[in-house]
Amino acid sequence: MKSFKSPLHKPSATRNSGNSPSTPSVLHPRASTVTKDHRSAVLDPSVTPISGTKFSTPLSVRGTPIRKSHAKKFVTPFKTGMRPGEVGHTESKARYDSERVSVASRFGTDSAPSTTDQRVRPTRRRFFDLSVPRGRKTLASSGFRPGSLSPEALAGMGLDVAELHNLDRNSPKQHKFPVFSKDSQSTNSTPPILQGPIDAFRELKVTGGSLATQEWVDNHWFLILWKLAGMVTLDPENELDVNRKRWSWTETMHQLRYRYEKELYGGARPALRLIAAQDTSAGLHMVLCVSDITWSEGGTGEDGLPVVPHPTLELTDGWYCLRARVDEVLARATRRGVIRVGRKIAVSGASIPRDTEPCEVLEAYSKVELNLTGNGAHLAPWHAKLGFQQHPAIATLHKLSPDGGTVPCLELVVTKVYPIAFLEFHKDADGKVTREGPRREKEELAVHDAWARKREREYQRLRKEAEDKQRLFLDWAQRFEAKSGSWHPGDDEEMPSHIESLFDECEYSSDPSSVLRRTTSRAEAGWLARFARERAEQERESLELGIERELQSTCPPREVRNFRVLLMRDARVTRRPARRLVELTVWEVLSLAFDGAPVGQFKEGQRFQVTNLLPTQKTAWMDRGVDDSHVYLSTSKISRWSKL
Repeated sequence: MKSFKSPLHKPSATRNSGNSPSTPSVLHPRASTVTKDHRSAVLDPSVTPISGTKFSTPLSVRGTPIRKSHAKKFVTPFKTGMRPGEVGHTESKARYDSERVSVASRFGTDSAPSTTDQRVRPTRRRFFDLSVPRGRKTLASSGFRPGSLSPEALAGMGLDVAELHNLDRNSPKQHKFPVFSKDSQSTNSTPPILQGPIDAFRELKVTGGSLATQEWVDNHWFLILWKLAGMVTLDPENELDVNRKRWSWTETMHQLRYRYEKELYGGARPALRLIAAQDTSAGLHMVLCVSDITWSEGGTGEDGLPVVPHPTLELTDGWYCLRARVDEVLARATRRGVIRVGRKIAVSGASIPRDTEPCEVLEAYSKVELNLTGNGAHLAPWHAKLGFQQHPAIATLHKLSPDGGTVPCLELVVTKVYPIAFLEFHKDADGKVTREGPRREKEELAVHDAWARKREREYQRLRKEAEDKQRLFLDWAQRFEAKSGSWHPGDDEEMPSHIESLFDECEYSSDPSSVLRRTTSRAEAGWLARFARERAEQERESLELGIERELQSTCPPREVRNFRVLLMRDARVTRRPARRLVELTVWEVLSLAFDGAPVGQFKEGQRFQVTNLLPTQKTAWMDRGVDDSHVYLSTSKISRWSKL
């Protein structure tokens, strides 16, 4: 009997355990390892292993055979005199710490780093310190008021009023500040150098502003000059001090570096830049400033009536500008001069056309246009901060117009509650919708019960017809099976094409028995039996779906909307008393519940914040100056309620 040989190793790797050529491995005591005396036998395939010995599983040899390892004596990695605690190690550590301090100082750190194991990260270069100075006053707390000084008074203080008042998008690019060199400033012998936006871009590049472009500088150059011109007319006394003067090259570059640090270097994106890129909604509450107004051409129309020019506003968030299309309410305010260049307006619920593609803000002036409505805009204080606002704008009934579009937000108090009512809508074959009602709650319950009883009767009738049809098909299947005898079609056989027509003739014939009698072939009977059972199964699976489809035509679902009318008044008043009342139609009132009260319940005196209301009955709105004048609003699908 031959000894067993493992198929997992080559014959040349077999070891004779009888002569003890293997010694235990140091790393794996149970593995067999090649000894020094038999190493040549393992490497030489011509050597024949000794047979007739006891089998032992060897360790497979790959490349160099495993040798017996001997423990080496530990050798310290430290050089002589450099071990921790020795003099050389202490001196080397002190020298390393001093180098770290010198490297950190070159990167402008305020204090030397500690000599701990923490890494010292060099701070990035800053073009402007964005921290708020201590004691800085806001425009609201400054005590200044726009227009408090006449143009004559400003001219008497040495200001060029015409230069400050006549800025537009083209003139600032041409405006240049006189800048004296250091040598000429002391001698007054050399005329000053005029520097403008091109020089500002060059200086920004020299100081390391690699992210800026000339187009970016031109945009901010206009807005910075426009801002500084306003500040100069607001506080002209600073212009008498050279160190505090605003209308200068130094202050303009100061403002430009601030914008570079905050936007390009810091990554902050202003409101209009986010809207142009469509990274945020244009409907959020924001404050914008009117920087320009353009008018469409007037004249006479084809019908002979005069065409009234319509304005287009240019709005800015202080950083960028976009055009805005306004409705007739804002157009009337612009014609009256209520909206003019320099005025700030609070905007809510603005939008952009759906086909507008996202783009960079510097390319958006001719591509992106805001849509503003009168009920979603109102004048903001002169000192209001531009851009997005933290809190929503609360409108008042006094400011609303029937043609002013959606009302973004109101705070109202309930003064009277009317009962819940119901309206039913019917659509005919031509798609025309008729309205039935309104009905009171008891009337609606009676109509609904009558409809439910009718629908239940129709459902039972259709179900009985479907079940009778299913039983008839099964009966036919049994009769066909009896006639076919023991013949049954195979699973892989294809049904003849005339079998389905025979079954249809049997189904729609006034005398199905005649078709049964004409079926003489056992094969036809077998195929008809299978087809009848398949049809019965189909009828069973589509029973509910078929009944529901029939009910859609015989007894369609009712389209009923519930609503409640609330008489409400402004809950928040500022300068004017709350003279107006609103009749608010609350649609789907049965889906509203507050503080655990029953659905649809409102009480007098409750205060609510409601969003996205729509003007209704526009011709019935009463004048603003009349006490208890009524206006009419209704909720929309996106209206939201918050109990105050």
